[in-house]
Amino acid sequence: MRKILLFCFLFIFQTAAAPNTYYDILGISRDASQEDIKLAYNRMISEFHPDRNQAPDATQKAQEINEAYDILKDPSLRSEYDRTIDSEEYNYASTTEYPFYPIRTVNPEEYNYTSTESFQFLHLAERASLYGDVNAMRMIGDKLVERGSFSKSFKYYLEATIKGDEESSIKLQALYDQGIGTPSERIKAGFHLNIQKCIARIFQR
Repeated sequence: MRKILLFCFLFIFQTAAAPNTYYDILGISRDASQEDIKLAYNRMISEFHPDRNQAPDATQKAQEINEAYDILKDPSLRSEYDRTIDSEEYNYASTTEYPFYPIRTVNPEEYNYTSTESFQFLHLAERASLYGDVNAMRMIGDKLVERGSFSKSFKYYLEATIKGDEESSIKLQALYDQGIGTPSERIKAGFHLNIQKCIARIFQR
């Protein structure tokens, strides 16, 4: 009886778990061969193609399947993707609390990203935009600074500062002193930076 209950629990848990990687979306393991990937894609797209499947989420699932196959069918993209999902930042950005892969709310073209490193970068950007995650905002701001995209990093540090992140406020102040940011952003940044300075003075008393 216990074995039956355990089996039912595992079945329900696995069915309810949201896919977190492209391998999960295609229902294959990470050591699957290219032929296995192709077979899995054909099977899945046949099942969820909107012309054959009238379920409300069929179109969305078909898009996910196509996204997964576009990466995994290319050995070089797949290799880079594997390195990405093994990275510490990817694991941070894809905890079970935020199962949101594939990317839905971030436009890669906005960041001028065309290489496969966008997996990790854009995953963090989505967590920042979709969930308002302060740590992700700061991390994406740091990455943008590394790329020399100071105006974009200013926006992320500003949003994190508004949410009370002290480390981001320090980095925002540095960019603010350099004259980075649009006039409206600088007004908002100056206001919140002054608030943080006032709070710091109060606690120092």
